[in-house]
Amino acid sequence: MARLFGDTQSEPSPIGEVTQGLGFEQLPVSDQPVSNPTRIINETIGAFSTELSQAPTGTGASGKIMINFGVGGNTTGDEFTMLPNGVVGPNAESLGLEYKFRIGLRLSRSSSPGVSILLLRFMYADDGIIENAIQVSGSFSVQIDNANTTWREVFDVNFTPTIGSVSFIEFARDEAGDDSGELNAQQPTGTLNSWSPVASARYEIIKQTVV
Repeated sequence: MARLFGDTQSEPSPIGEVTQGLGFEQLPVSDQPVSNPTRIINETIGAFSTELSQAPTGTGASGKIMINFGVGGNTTGDEFTMLPNGVVGPNAESLGLEYKFRIGLRLSRSSSPGVSILLLRFMYADDGIIENAIQVSGSFSVQIDNANTTWREVFDVNFTPTIGSVSFIEFARDEAGDDSGELNAQQPTGTLNSWSPVASARYEIIKQTVV
């Protein structure tokens, strides 16, 4: 019988009995030990964003780019450092915990015919060498078939990085589609001009603590 996290059932149901030796009373056996509820607390420790447009230089692998998220900096407890080129590296304080990396991108296209196929992927290099990075999780894609379209894509990656590692996001245009499409910000206008701009790319680092 399975038990879910957070189940506070106080009286486990016995599934049988076992004899504790001849002449001793029988002891009940349960398939679900009593334990305290478990939950996960998510704490955002860093958020980085940029209003700059970013676009692959062409279709295929030769045109891919590494997405940046502004000037960079450190998370609140110095668990991670974000570099201006979009590379993220963990510091000593981050060992032993799992983190959620949430990436939000504002994909768009204007005045282009055909269908654009825009691809994104999360890359990780355990040894800290970008050229040795491998893909973590699946690829993300957006197809744009309208001349004036904006699409917001958000995805999460959960894992525990090691000290000395680096991670980054790659952005490419598939060769089966049109050579168009990019990341774009938007500035509200008119009476909304005082509103903050909508970022073209945003990166959040969320610490996950089990309590």
